Amino acid sequence: MSREEKLNAAEIRYKSLLEDYFIQTWGSTILYSHDIDHHRRVWKFARELFLITGPDDLPAEKLLIASYLHDLGMATEAGEKHGTLGMELCRSFLEKNNMDLTYYSDVANAIENHDDKEYKNPSANNTPLLKILSAADDLDAFGYTGAYRYIEIYLARGIDPRKIGYEIIRNASVRFTNFESGFRMYPALIEKHKSRYHTLHDFMVQYNRETDKTIGEKTGNPRDGIVRLVSDMIRYKVPPWQISTLSSKYPDNRMVKYLIEGLTKELIVT
Repeated sequence: MSREEKLNAAEIRYKSLLEDYFIQTWGSTILYSHDIDHHRRVWKFARELFLITGPDDLPAEKLLIASYLHDLGMATEAGEKHGTLGMELCRSFLEKNNMDLTYYSDVANAIENHDDKEYKNPSANNTPLLKILSAADDLDAFGYTGAYRYIEIYLARGIDPRKIGYEIIRNASVRFTNFESGFRMYPALIEKHKSRYHTLHDFMVQYNRETDKTIGEKTGNPRDGIVRLVSDMIRYKVPPWQISTLSSKYPDNRMVKYLIEGLTKELIVT
């Protein structure tokens, strides 16, 4: 059976079960940066990595389950403990579907540890499952999608809007460096996603310039612009694919325009 056949077979057997379980558990949580669509995209990236890099002895259903449940703990915990909560929810899913907890223990472990974004354990030292899961999660942090996702979760964690841009650049740089290191044998793969990383980086550099200028000239509030846009999405329950409905509220803000246009295009492609 080819890698693609393994992936398709895993989807046929488990994808609907995972989506139903996720949606039921997620409930009314409003955190679009980590909702079901984030997990669908992570699975898309995980499929891509598995098809290109393997390994052939990694069961596709393990990667599917990890991709769909890795951030489910965010339903109740937006901070560092969400990996542990996700592990517990993964075990609940396995028990609910009469699946061997021992056989899938590596899935639960990958979910618990996937959010080590300081990479205390370099990807080269990780299990293949954790390596692909972590990389796929990182790939969804790039582009305009990544910019929106970072801003939302950093605001949820109480990070000062004046520091958000610098924190995003720092964190994203570490993620991309780790991706390059872990998949250096696949230069075409790295080049494909480098442009998405640079889109995020350049956008946040511009955000920092605008924010620093605002603060220096005391001409406005650093919470204006894209920070307020993302806050409005939560306030008015506007999901990312409907972000253009808020554009009229920011007619003269070019950063908002760039984010709305870029994010909309990326989500259409996805």
